[in-house]
Amino acid sequence: MQIIILKCFSYVALRGGGTGIAGSLPKKYMGYNVNGMALGGMLASIAQILSLVGNTKPADSAFFYFTTATVFLCITFVFFRLTLRSELYNFYMSKQTSMKRKKDPSTDDKKPVSNWEIFKQIWVYALSIVFIFWVSLSVLPAVVVLVVSTSTEHTIWTGRLFLPLACFLLFNTADLVSRLVAIRIPIPSKFKHITLLLTILRFIFIPLLMLCNAHPRSHLPVVFNSDVDFIVITVFFALTGGYLCTIVLTQGPKQVKEEHHEAAGSQLALFLGIGLMLGSVTSYGLVVLL
Repeated sequence: MQIIILKCFSYVALRGGGTGIAGSLPKKYMGYNVNGMALGGMLASIAQILSLVGNTKPADSAFFYFTTATVFLCITFVFFRLTLRSELYNFYMSKQTSMKRKKDPSTDDKKPVSNWEIFKQIWVYALSIVFIFWVSLSVLPAVVVLVVSTSTEHTIWTGRLFLPLACFLLFNTADLVSRLVAIRIPIPSKFKHITLLLTILRFIFIPLLMLCNAHPRSHLPVVFNSDVDFIVITVFFALTGGYLCTIVLTQGPKQVKEEHHEAAGSQLALFLGIGLMLGSVTSYGLVVLL
C-alpha cells in the first residue's frame, strides 16, 4: 500500500508539472509529452531484455536500472530548466498572464474562475483519463506477468523472454504507434462523449486478459489458450489505451479559455493519478479472482 501511495503522489507531482506546462502550449506539444510516456516504457522494456539476454546477476541488473534511471532523470531536469528559460515557454506564459490581467471594466467585480468551474468544462475528459489508467493498471503488470507461453518448445523465447517481448515491448511499441496516430487522426472535441464511451468499453480487456494462460489460478478457466490470442489482445489493449490517452490529454486543456490551459492540464494529471491508484488497488483483487 505504501508503494501505491508513493507512486501515485510522485506521478502526480512529476507528471502534473509537465502536463500542466504542456497544456498551456499549442496542442502538438502535449502530443510530444504523451509520446514521451510511451517512449519511456519502450526504453524500460529494452533495458529489461538486454539484462536477460546478457545473463547479468540481479545485483548488476539493479545497478544498471538505477544508473539508467538516474541519468535520464538528470537529463530530464536539465531540459526542464532549459524549457523554463526558452522564448517559447516565456511567450505563452506571458500571454496567459496578460490575458488574466486584461479585464473588461464591466467584469471587474466578478470573481476569478475557480478550479470547479474549470472542472465542469473538462469533466468528460477527466473521467476518461481515470477510466483509461484504471483499466490499464488493473491488469498491467499484475495479471499479465502471470501469463506463460503455451508453446511446447522450451526455448529462451518461450521462457524468460516471452513476457518482455510478447507483452511489454510489444505493448509499449503499439502504445507509441497509437499515440502518433491520435495526433494526426484525433477524435474532435465535439464528439467527446464518444471518447468517454470508448474508455468505458476498454473495461472488456480486464476479463479478456484474465482468461488468458495466467498461472497460478484457482477459479477462472483458461479460455484463450494460445500465445497468439494473448498477443492480439495485448496489441489492441495498447492501441486503444495509447490512442484515447493522447486524445484526452491533447483535447482536454483546450476546452477552457487559453489563460486556464495550464490549470486544466494539471487537473487532468491529478485525475490520471486517481486512475493509477484505482488500478493499483483493483489489481490485487483481480489476482485473487484468477
